[in-house]
Amino acid sequence: MLLALRRTLQTQTETRLDQLQRLIDVHLTDPVLVARIRVHAAADPATRDEIDSELLSMRLVAAMLRDERWQVEDVHTEGRGYDLDARRHSQVRHIEVKGVLGSAASDGVRMTGNEVLIATQHRKNYWLYVVDQCADGTGRLFGAYEDPATLFATDMTGDAIFRVPGSSLKNAPGSNL
Repeated sequence: MLLALRRTLQTQTETRLDQLQRLIDVHLTDPVLVARIRVHAAADPATRDEIDSELLSMRLVAAMLRDERWQVEDVHTEGRGYDLDARRHSQVRHIEVKGVLGSAASDGVRMTGNEVLIATQHRKNYWLYVVDQCADGTGRLFGAYEDPATLFATDMTGDAIFRVPGSSLKNAPGSNL
């Protein structure tokens, strides 16, 4: 019985080694067209006002966190899937900040597929801060939402851009309304 098991395992091992050997046996050939794809931008191009509202919102949120004794680093240009990295003692928050020119309760916010992916990976360490009324140049914190990928999972709509409806923001834990 043990001898038969040993032969079976040897055969399986040899078969697997042959398969792995074929994976590293590469032959270069001329490229061949197999498909074409047209790529469209996933998001609306940002207007100057939207860019300004995002920057205003990040400054506002960073200042609020620093007032609460968080150490805040602006990482929005590093492609991490969030804008601010905040740390206080053993607490960590990876913060995506969304600025809304008007009312967040009416307009909601858009999250990119990458932001949702990163939020899904970081869960409770990923926070969504929404600042609205940015058109006046000051803005106000509308809400801070822990683990938005879970909190808004059933409310998000879209393909590459996920929209959190204003009504969901307004009614979720963390809203200041």
